[in-house]
Amino acid sequence: MKHTHIFKQSLVLLLAVTFMLLLCACAGNAGNPGTPTMSTPAPSESPAQVSNTPAQSTAPAPTTPTMPSGVPPSGAANELTSWVGEYSFFEYSPPNQNLGYNITIYEDSGAFYAKINIEGFQTLSNLIAIIQGDKNSITFVFDSYDGDNNFQPYQQGDVLLTFERQNAGILTTWGKIIPMLPDQEPGYYFEPDGTQSSSTTPSPAPVAPSSPVASGAAALTAYRAILLDGAEFYSTNNINTDENQNITLNRLLQNSGSGDAMKVTRFAVIDLDRDGTPEVVLNCAADGTDYFTIVLHEQDGTVYGYNFYRADFSNLKADGTYSFSHYEPNYGFGVLECSGSSCMTDKITYREAHDSDGYTVVDPESASTVEYFVNHQSAAEDEFNAAMVAQQSKPDAAWYDFTAANIEAVLSRS
Repeated sequence: MKHTHIFKQSLVLLLAVTFMLLLCACAGNAGNPGTPTMSTPAPSESPAQVSNTPAQSTAPAPTTPTMPSGVPPSGAANELTSWVGEYSFFEYSPPNQNLGYNITIYEDSGAFYAKINIEGFQTLSNLIAIIQGDKNSITFVFDSYDGDNNFQPYQQGDVLLTFERQNAGILTTWGKIIPMLPDQEPGYYFEPDGTQSSSTTPSPAPVAPSSPVASGAAALTAYRAILLDGAEFYSTNNINTDENQNITLNRLLQNSGSGDAMKVTRFAVIDLDRDGTPEVVLNCAADGTDYFTIVLHEQDGTVYGYNFYRADFSNLKADGTYSFSHYEPNYGFGVLECSGSSCMTDKITYREAHDSDGYTVVDPESASTVEYFVNHQSAAEDEFNAAMVAQQSKPDAAWYDFTAANIEAVLSRS
């Protein structure tokens, strides 16, 4: 009986073990609809190593949030900062087509944009573009219209133009913006106006102005007091008032109609009237757009300020000549003539339109005759056109960022 009992217990144990083995085999082959196959794994040569690396999830990677339009990655943003500043280009096409381009690149809440102003012959465009790219090249992508525009041909996403830095300068490739120039191939058209970010494009080291500074030491001292110390000068035709008065530069800017937005962005020191004493030329802008120019002129211990609207004083050259445009039919270039509170443009090369009574007109359709002058002498139209092209090819005046360091450096030279 004892042996029978032991045999029964062994049989039950054996059946239990067999049943468990069958259950394990079925579970291991649950994903395979075929007949389960039992196999004996080869023995491992070494104990299995337990990995400390967490298992890789098979779930899809989270989607990167879409950044607002114009916001570059942080690394690209640092590179785009080097483009912040102002750029300009002026073209002339005979017989009477002038077109000025002004671009201001700026940063706003981590995004980079450009205000583009194109103004001249039958053209007025004010655009906002998104800046995309890096420190070597950027693309201007149209975003919206800003202010007055006589046409609206652009759509969001249009590539307006591109800039690329090269040893010879900024290479421009035209896009939807097309110049008047017959040759619209990539070329070196735009010049930086000396206002680029100091992170990578510092202002040029101040150099001696083209005029004989030694003979104008007293004038330079007076200019320095006005620009750095808030001294008054005698303004002969204040913007928006045309009143003569003693005034500081800050008050004059605030009276311009733009309040605190109007700033001096850059300055030049050059002998405009060729009397041996230099003048200081101040470029005044608000919200990235140039509005007027102030010329400081010292005579007999008094500093006079002459104010010019943008059309009356632009494209200052190293020889002191500058362009003027009294409405479309009447334009040219000349030099400044100053005497006390009186200041005028000595027109050297210019064109004038007249009606049938001989009066100067501002409407081209009212013009009966057009006269051309080169070096103060009556000239043919083709001679005038050639002189205007030669004027545009002259080197520009040296401009400096309007900073205390630059003012001190330039005006302290003797």
